[in-house]
Amino acid sequence: MAGAGLEEGGLKPPFTIIVSWMVLYEFKNPELLRIALTHKSVDYKNNYEKLEFLGDSLLNFFITRFLYEEFSSSYSLTELAQAKRYIASNEFLAKITKKLNLPIRSKARVKDGYISHKVYADVLEAYFCAIFLDSDVETAYGVFKQVFAKEIEEVFKKQAYKQDYKTMLLKLCKERFETAPVYKVVDIQGANVVVECRVKDFKEIAEGFDLKTAEQNASKKLYLRLIQS
Repeated sequence: MAGAGLEEGGLKPPFTIIVSWMVLYEFKNPELLRIALTHKSVDYKNNYEKLEFLGDSLLNFFITRFLYEEFSSSYSLTELAQAKRYIASNEFLAKITKKLNLPIRSKARVKDGYISHKVYADVLEAYFCAIFLDSDVETAYGVFKQVFAKEIEEVFKKQAYKQDYKTMLLKLCKERFETAPVYKVVDIQGANVVVECRVKDFKEIAEGFDLKTAEQNASKKLYLRLIQS
């Protein structure tokens, strides 16, 4: 039974029930699930890193395949590429991980007990890799569709992938730091404006042909940095 194997690994059976119910998959080899949910801070040798190495490419393939099958007749390649980047981002994948209530086994924390979006995303990639290794690619893709289909439909419905980086950064900073980023012009190089974007101890500098473009570019750099941290 999957629950028994997880209990021996330190996870309680209710977590198995929640995960199995949410994604309609029960592991034949529960050890794969245990490893997929284990950060190296708990087990340096048997953790999710190898599964995540393969799972990263696997999940990207699933996302690309799903977009091609479901949306390529209605959206341009540019829009599909934008949507793919948005869906494959650590922030989006972290949201999925939290909704699945996957019980991450980790001692790695930053301030206030916060687990980074990257850890959540890595666990999800490892999780789908574990399903693939426990079954086959079509079974894993079937689980992916059950988990992601409605979420991706919402992305297109709300055109979330078209949000500007200033808006995305503001939302992220409000959620993570409960404050807004601050922008400051630090230099003017010829016709270009150089802007610093800062929140707490994080900052990025970028330039643009006008103030609005420079702020967008700095926002993008800081946003991408934060979702990787």
